[in-house]
Amino acid sequence: MNGLTVTQAAARSGWSARMLRYLDEHGLVVPARSSGGYRLYGLAELNRLAGLRDLRARFGVDPAQLAF
Repeated sequence: MNGLTVTQAAARSGWSARMLRYLDEHGLVVPARSSGGYRLYGLAELNRLAGLRDLRARFGVDPAQLAF
């Protein structure tokens, strides 16, 4: 996998593109960047997104609570 754009990663992860940008801005999921500055999500980032989704579902943890 070369890297997914924000839109592609959002579709695969179940998060919105806006939330992915929020998570990046707060350092919770920091994807690589293309030479043009676009976010590129790989397997590690998708796994982290899945983990955050599980935390939210299982324990009711809001991403804003993790970004301190």
